[in-house]
Amino acid sequence: MNGVCGYLALAGCFWMVPSCALSGQVGSGGPTHRDTAAMNGAQDSARGAGVAEHERRAREYLQQRQPELARKEFAIVAEAEPGNLDAQANLGVLLYFDGQYQEAIPHLKAAVALAPQQAKLQALLGFSERRAGDVAAARSDLAAALPGLTEDKVRKQAGLELVEMDTAANDLPAAASAVAQLKATMPADAEVLYAAYRVYTDLAGEALLDLSLAGPESAQMHQAIAHELVKARDNAAALTNLRAAVAADPHLPGAHFELAELLVASTAPAEKAEAQGQYELALKDNPRDDKALTRLGDLAADKGDHAAAMKRYQDALALQPESADAAIGMAHELVETGKTDAALPLLLGVIKADPTNVLAHYRLSALYRRLHRPEDAKREVAEYEKLKATREKLRGVYDSLRNSPGGMKSDDAKN
Repeated sequence: MNGVCGYLALAGCFWMVPSCALSGQVGSGGPTHRDTAAMNGAQDSARGAGVAEHERRAREYLQQRQPELARKEFAIVAEAEPGNLDAQANLGVLLYFDGQYQEAIPHLKAAVALAPQQAKLQALLGFSERRAGDVAAARSDLAAALPGLTEDKVRKQAGLELVEMDTAANDLPAAASAVAQLKATMPADAEVLYAAYRVYTDLAGEALLDLSLAGPESAQMHQAIAHELVKARDNAAALTNLRAAVAADPHLPGAHFELAELLVASTAPAEKAEAQGQYELALKDNPRDDKALTRLGDLAADKGDHAAAMKRYQDALALQPESADAAIGMAHELVETGKTDAALPLLLGVIKADPTNVLAHYRLSALYRRLHRPEDAKREVAEYEKLKATREKLRGVYDSLRNSPGGMKSDDAKN
């Protein structure tokens, strides 16, 4: 009996089949049992008494948790009245959950034609078609149903199955569209996020392959290779490729900034000294580059030139008021020049926008100490230590995967 109960509970998610847990009620997919009975009762005088009797028996069998008997009665009604939505939908649902996918398809098609607004019925049709081997029809129906599905469990199953089929068909843009719809309503679901990761990784790989064929010696190819090398933490090789990129195209968007980022991280003094010139070239190519302005502010701050640093940070924040790096840099300079009260709202704003910003918590703890607020400082230090430990743990996981046999490829690694 428990197996039949679960069977009907699942079926009830898609149409009016009553679940065992809600005796006398129905699933959320269609009209209520009471409403349907009332409508059909009003029509009995215009219908054959035999058909109405079979419909009544079908409902009784559902209430008694006898789906096989109910299915036979719905089949009689559907044959006599092909336009009977209740019979077609219930018959299709019951056949599907009995594993008779091919037999369920014509009834689910009829139900979808009668009630195209019922997205869950169309999703079930897509599930049936996939299991019956008609992948093209399944992709079409699931893609049409997905935007209208509001119940997370059904929406997730439909979306993930659609992503699988789109990916198998090498239609990565369609897979990306499906996964984006899932992420919009399930942004923290691990299965959805993993599917997104795989799709976006495949898209990146496909784009890189296309680029290698279209422009193997292009500036863009060198820039793309540099990105992959940075993810693999081969900064020396990445630096070589970015130099080749800017040599091929001195105005390649983003290349001077990326080159400067590698240079400033270098342990070689000569390369570090070269970074400022590359940031300035990036700013010359794009005067609205708030990131380059922020980095120039950082370099000025490292030299103790507070006025120049603050000017760079101000310019960056004027272009991008939400820039966390510029706000943190400006707050630091304000503290260094004795304007601690002005620094506080900047750091609080950064943390409000991103509570996981490690540097902001660290700087705020130092600021609270200067403001003689020891309890607040203690709280921020604790948050900083917790976030730092989490970051180190994740880095350790990535490193172990990268170094293990058959571990992460370079395109899987993250800084």
